[in-house]
Amino acid sequence: MGYLKEIVPFLYRSYHILTQGYFSFWWNYFLVVVFSVLHVKSSKKQHTVHIAGKEIYLPNNYIAYLVIYEIFVAKLYARISNLSHVLDLGGYIGDSALFLACRNKKVTVVESDPDNFSYIAKNTKDYTNIITYNKAVVSDPNQKMFIVKDNEYRGSITTQPSNDYLTHEVSTITIAQLLQENSFDGLKMDIEGGEYELISYFIKHNTFPFLKGFIEMHFSLSDFNSQRAIFKNFIRFLWSNGYIYELFDNEGRHESSITFFEKLNKKIAATYFINIYFEKI
Repeated sequence: MGYLKEIVPFLYRSYHILTQGYFSFWWNYFLVVVFSVLHVKSSKKQHTVHIAGKEIYLPNNYIAYLVIYEIFVAKLYARISNLSHVLDLGGYIGDSALFLACRNKKVTVVESDPDNFSYIAKNTKDYTNIITYNKAVVSDPNQKMFIVKDNEYRGSITTQPSNDYLTHEVSTITIAQLLQENSFDGLKMDIEGGEYELISYFIKHNTFPFLKGFIEMHFSLSDFNSQRAIFKNFIRFLWSNGYIYELFDNEGRHESSITFFEKLNKKIAATYFINIYFEKI
């Protein structure tokens, strides 16, 4: 996973963690990074961390701590606030739902992986304004979805079962059903490449009720041309429907649109991701 290259980012993140007073969180994060770099297996399968006044259960792995950092230290989703109902697609362990539930009236969180969802159930049990779904979101009601356990951190959501890894089918819910049954005005979406299917649905049906939100866009070498086309279409869709947008990395740092489009045109953004913040004006 190339943990050694994460040492410099870890030092950058450590500064922000410690200056906000999250000392116990930093110590656990430090241990996880050290174990990862040294390829040492910890005996613990689960951690409990205290951050921003919350007790959060999370799996004992580097990715979980990185996501907690992005949400509670970098405050990537802080602009999603003062809304009636936020749709959180790709809830992971419920950390983003916790963050959003304190800033908005209601949050519906959807997560396909049963292992991740078990953490959501524990982390959100005391929050009456959080609704949870253990499902995969699709645009086609006939689409089957599968969880493939191809690494120790999380399962990959896919449309095809795998012959090489443990695989099981997951329940689905359509984006149309979610939008018909709820009045959402906010969106957070981080579904590891599945966003292109849903963005295409929004554009095709000209339906996008959200006043503001964040979408993490993932780019891969295998689907780069189609992903780039959908991304550009989505930007045009936002502008034509009265939205402004900004681009951010996962540290919450602003990225110039001009610079990023240059990367796209040169395919430098392959195997890359960007967060797009949008807001209705």
